[in-house]
Amino acid sequence: RLPRGGGVAGMDYDDADVGVLQRTPEARHCEECGEEPPDLLPSDRECPVCGTELTAPPGGGAAGDGQGAQHEPVLDRAVRALARALGVDLPAMEGELEGPAEGGAGGRRGQGMTAAEIAALDHLTLSEAMLHSASVHVIGAGEGGGPDMEATLANFAPFPPAGGVELPLSAASPALAMRELANAGELGGTAALCQRGGCSFAHKALRLQDAGAAAVLVAQTHDDWPYHMTDTKGEADGRVSVPVLMVRREDGERLRTLAASGKPTTLRVTSSASNRECLICACELRGGERALRLPCGHLYHAECITRWLQNFHSTCPLCRRNYSTAAGATATEDAEAVAAQRREERAAATASWYT
Repeated sequence: RLPRGGGVAGMDYDDADVGVLQRTPEARHCEECGEEPPDLLPSDRECPVCGTELTAPPGGGAAGDGQGAQHEPVLDRAVRALARALGVDLPAMEGELEGPAEGGAGGRRGQGMTAAEIAALDHLTLSEAMLHSASVHVIGAGEGGGPDMEATLANFAPFPPAGGVELPLSAASPALAMRELANAGELGGTAALCQRGGCSFAHKALRLQDAGAAAVLVAQTHDDWPYHMTDTKGEADGRVSVPVLMVRREDGERLRTLAASGKPTTLRVTSSASNRECLICACELRGGERALRLPCGHLYHAECITRWLQNFHSTCPLCRRNYSTAAGATATEDAEAVAAQRREERAAATASWYT
């Protein structure tokens, strides 16, 4: 019970508010329909389901037997009813973001993924490039300050300054930059755009850098994103001194169109350290650690997310997408919308309980 006067933010509670908290659950059995309606007042004598007179439940179980399982739902509902009366918007309670019990997008406890499903996910060793975010912004060519283009950074090249650097856009010819450049004289001091494929990322970066490019933009040619460029052959050998970034396929096409238009186009290229934290253990993700990236792009410590997926849920802890094929999930259901719908349904169902 809450004290009269004061209470929450100095507000007084009226008799209706206090009455909600004074309700005592009492379990009684309906001989007609077999139900044991919860949360009854001592004065209630009829079953709210079928209207038949209520009797004590079989085998005892009278009110006040000390079983917390009966009291917890009442307290939850009472607190929420009082919050609604006070105009307070409570956060989601534990379990509200969990999905349907069978095969839904929520992946409830006990419906973990199999070892084979987890092994098929993206296991990786974190690099500093993965823990930094980058972007490319068009500030010229009449674009009117369009949206930033998300970019990833190569792990064999320096990062752009946090404050950003402004460079004119150019496009390599040939686009793959795998052989001698036909327009090498036009690339000096520019952000040179090339296309993925044909040769290694380090080979492209060195060739464009030798032509005088101040930054290298590699356009992804697949839908795999985010994609982090590495130098598995060791070709860079510390010789790449300009930033190397990858942009999405659609953004690469946009930049290629701008470069081909003949209009001067200026880009602002920036990067910053991401505030990366493993949501499960609440510890910082660091370069060199083993991690697992889910298809939604969210990163976790490999050990943490493996335990989560095997023993608890088949969902991403952050966005709640389900990745268990055993559960028949398609990773398309919006868990937030589901939770909101459940809150509305619960509010509608309990609206008459306290009137």
